[in-house]
Amino acid sequence: FLRDGARFTCFATDMDAIALSMANNLRSGTVVGELATRAVIIAAIANSLLKASLAAGLGSPQLRLRAGGVLLITAAVGSGVLIFG
Repeated sequence: FLRDGARFTCFATDMDAIALSMANNLRSGTVVGELATRAVIIAAIANSLLKASLAAGLGSPQLRLRAGGVLLITAAVGSGVLIFG
């Protein structure tokens, strides 16, 4: 379980690497546009949820409300895009 949690944390915090990797794979024809788009959106959702969790667990009440709220809205919008797309 700990190893999977570490993988998720690395995945969730490395948006630049995922976006660049998908862009390179798209350019080389390794992946199609829809897959690259979904991968970046999923990474953005995971990143937002991780940061909202950090704000909730470590932040002041004001940070929890402001940052956590915005990040949760971001994750919800991303999820909506994936579902209704």
